[in-house]
Amino acid sequence: MRRLLPIALLAACEGAERSPQDDGGAAPECDLFPLAVGARWTYRDTNSDGEERDLVKAIDRCEVSVFDDCLTGVERSAKTYVQSSSEADEVDDSGLTFLVPLPEGVVRVRQEVRRDGALDQVQTYSPYFMRVMTGPYETGRSESFTHDRCEYDPAGTLTSHEVRHYRHEILGEEEVTVPAGTFAAIAIERTDLDDGDVKRYWFACGVGKVLERKMLEDGSVGGSEELAAYEEGQSRCED
Repeated sequence: MRRLLPIALLAACEGAERSPQDDGGAAPECDLFPLAVGARWTYRDTNSDGEERDLVKAIDRCEVSVFDDCLTGVERSAKTYVQSSSEADEVDDSGLTFLVPLPEGVVRVRQEVRRDGALDQVQTYSPYFMRVMTGPYETGRSESFTHDRCEYDPAGTLTSHEVRHYRHEILGEEEVTVPAGTFAAIAIERTDLDDGDVKRYWFACGVGKVLERKMLEDGSVGGSEELAAYEEGQSRCED
């Protein structure tokens, strides 16, 4: 059985690792996206119209994923953590994300999009889609990432191939309060350099994403995900 963590207390645990720093903006190094089979995050998802739903993301299993490299077409394989995503009241997954922890960060190498329980689209990335880069999480640090992105229909036919460019910037540590509790979190802003879309993420050490906001040009929020509950994973994928 999964163990439900006392979420409201997580920010206070392991004090030196989770508390705001006084050293000129250098945040502690920590695991901002803890990957373990059994980990489960429940988010309160609010769209731009104010409509709410509960969204569940869970690491279900380890799997060796085989797929064609988007750039070269050469077959690749990677040992991945498989994360499902679905509405809380739905039985069928709305998507599967295949994640790999690398020295530079947690990356996505493949994604399956499902509609009404059936496979609708597969996406692959070359070399990968950066999700959360590793530390040090110093305020003002900025990294840019480029990847090729391919989309395939359920029959495996390539339907789209484009190059995407993103910039990730560390905004610093902030205390945020969400339905799951109050956290000392590291804020990261991700800018899509191709269309200008901006998202801000707040990650808590050892927990993962606690808050996400889509930022509009006028500074307002166009949608958000707030952590409502978190269950710690129990096992890691073997090397």
